[in-house]
Amino acid sequence: MKVFASTTLVLLLASCSPDGIAPAQQELSASDLSHKNATALPANPSNPEDFIGTLYAELLQQYELLNTKPATIPLLIQQCETLAWANADFLALEDLSAYDPISVADVQAYQNINTADLRSHLSSGYSTVAKDLYVALGAELTAVKANDGTYQEACQAIMATEALIIAAPNLTATERHAMLMAASIMRNAVYEDGRKRKRDRDWEWMTGHFAATANGALESSPQALLLSFVTDLYNN
Repeated sequence: MKVFASTTLVLLLASCSPDGIAPAQQELSASDLSHKNATALPANPSNPEDFIGTLYAELLQQYELLNTKPATIPLLIQQCETLAWANADFLALEDLSAYDPISVADVQAYQNINTADLRSHLSSGYSTVAKDLYVALGAELTAVKANDGTYQEACQAIMATEALIIAAPNLTATERHAMLMAASIMRNAVYEDGRKRKRDRDWEWMTGHFAATANGALESSPQALLLSFVTDLYNN
């Protein structure tokens, strides 16, 4: 399996490592992508916020089982919220009360965003360091796509960034919490199990979804989940 590591990501890994030395880039086998609940979902036990990505995958799977899919943004928002509010794990989120209902404008704001414009669409609540990490990951996923890479390689790139987020000494606790949630959601979003999702290996569509997830995560976990959920499905 090929490994794609952008120069930017490698430099960031080096600068954020406590010793100033980049952690070894380890290849991931199929067994390294742990499975939860006997379902083929990429898990990362090192990420303390990984339950958010698992919950995202649960909601996505529930949506895929629907016989009729919403045809408009308002109906899509309504359907996604209905699925979320019927999910016991979602209702158990500690910051559930912080959820701010999503509007059509919230979704449209993340449409047609190019990879090169990702930084300008990230919340001002993120520091330059945090934005650098997001942009480096976006570039890494673009490189995976350009090299006709696999979903396994995309997951590997995200996991490498998660390790960097965990180790980075110059992120605030709020940023780290949000970024680990966003990374977990995105890792589950790019994963392809060969049955549920029929999308080609094309992550260009994900730039707006990526920004929406990152910004939602800075607000609350339910905001991250639902804004990500809606923008993902609307772009699909």
